[in-house]
Amino acid sequence: MLLEVRLPAEAGVAPPAPFLCEAASSVAVEVALRDAIALSNLRRRISRALVSPQPHRHASTNVEVAAGPSLESGDFSTARELLSPSNVRRKAISTRAALLPLLRSLGGDADAAAPGEVSEEGASLLFAGKTLEADRPLSSYFGANDKSKAAVGLCHMILRWPDMVR
Repeated sequence: MLLEVRLPAEAGVAPPAPFLCEAASSVAVEVALRDAIALSNLRRRISRALVSPQPHRHASTNVEVAAGPSLESGDFSTARELLSPSNVRRKAISTRAALLPLLRSLGGDADAAAPGEVSEEGASLLFAGKTLEADRPLSSYFGANDKSKAAVGLCHMILRWPDMVR
């Protein structure tokens, strides 16, 4: 099934573009959550690499390359396209296999955390205003059809009813 993952807006900043990730309806919510977090963090690192490029060594020649891609670079336009809000409309699925090589080609570090990344601790998926229980399969919320698409929110903290009413 496809999960359209939406992230919350940070204070004074527009929310990041939603993205699609794929998960079997039989997997536990916890597995889908980990994948969504990993993809979200990779997308944030790519975004950071586009804004503040770092010098890096060219893979085949081991010569230091100037910081970041040029505006004409294929990697730059590919990255912009992958981070585009229109990806959901075009049904372009984000995968680690596509994002990791792109991040490396932009000179970004796959292991260095970017500001504002989501950690697994305290994170949860929200659907229809409810937190999805980590140990239940996705099919208990969305049915067993793997061709389904659901819009979920990736939340940094667990929301409980009393906290929401203020």
